[in-house]
Amino acid sequence: MPSKTREAGHAGVCHAEAVACLQKVFAKNNTGFGSDSTDQNIDPGNLQYGEITYQGMQPLYSALELGQGDVFYDLGCGVGKLVLYVALRGDASRSVGLEVGQRRFLLAEGARSSLDEELDSQKKAGKSQSSATEYKFMLADISRHRYLDPTVAVLTNLCMDMGVQSRTVNCLLRCPSFRRLVSITPLLHSRLKLVRSVLVSCTWAKVSAWQVYDVLPPQEPLARSFITTPTVIKRCTSASALKRRGELMLSPARTEKKDTLPPLLGSQSLRRAGARSLPASRRSMTSVKRSALRLSSNMEPATEEPTK
Repeated sequence: MPSKTREAGHAGVCHAEAVACLQKVFAKNNTGFGSDSTDQNIDPGNLQYGEITYQGMQPLYSALELGQGDVFYDLGCGVGKLVLYVALRGDASRSVGLEVGQRRFLLAEGARSSLDEELDSQKKAGKSQSSATEYKFMLADISRHRYLDPTVAVLTNLCMDMGVQSRTVNCLLRCPSFRRLVSITPLLHSRLKLVRSVLVSCTWAKVSAWQVYDVLPPQEPLARSFITTPTVIKRCTSASALKRRGELMLSPARTEKKDTLPPLLGSQSLRRAGARSLPASRRSMTSVKRSALRLSSNMEPATEEPTK
């Protein structure tokens, strides 16, 4: 749910003047600390709250490197202090805050209205000049929002689960104009290049190192090649196959068997072949029997002639 858009009343003020104006604005509003609720299907652990101190806004703002034409997004903006600070500094063309907590979104809207009144009173007193920097807040789930125009964004992901972080980054990277992302904890993505870290004073730490990433262009698909690749020979790596291969390499070359019929054998050759095929014990018994028969035939007495 977008809020009304308002142009900041200063053509870019210094850090001290922006802080003085914010202190006056937020003196009329309640704090963002405490429990909050949402109608989105979000784990309550993702609604943990913390703020950048006024002292920490200056180094973070310098790391954003905002210029004319930039659109700044604060993802998880809470009560909107950083969004309004960026608007008061006047370098970007727009400053947008997204918050899913209903109570904090209403507090941010209240701060926006208070800043409108403060700038109007300064303009009537002749103490301010018009600016092209716009600021607004939206009640939205940052991980499912369609980003159309951000160029620079801050992601307060300290207590955010990995699923929400991943979806948020993927949604941001669909925007072609997106060029820089600053987060509290490191982000891992092939299109995010870490360029530096910046020390920021926060409510949860005296000094916290925030990560500054440049967004790389998407990788183009490789052109299709019409060069045929050589046939890949499948390597055999199993132990049994390697063993079999080694045995084949060590064994002598085998001669090819000729498809010929065996020669015809005579009866004498068959008898010799049969004798050779007998076991050694049978061959020896056969030779013993033959020797015994020869001896018995030699020792047989001669028949006597009949007497006359």
